[in-house]
Amino acid sequence: MGRMPKGAPEKQAMACLLRTRTAVSRRWEAERLAMGDESRLAQAVATVKAALAGKLREFRERLGAACDAEPSLK
Repeated sequence: MGRMPKGAPEKQAMACLLRTRTAVSRRWEAERLAMGDESRLAQAVATVKAALAGKLREFRERLGAACDAEPSLK
């Protein structure tokens, strides 16, 4: 993910998933996703949650379904 732009839809969807399903710190998440400053995470989460169509919604739904299907990730 380090080669992708900081605001890539895939990164935004992953940030939303991590924010809503884990207790990792924003700093850890921003560093691992290579999103720059941790303040970008709140914006990314809001953007993904508000997505009604398009890539962000698709990524959000696919990641959520994958996590729901894996018992260790619930």
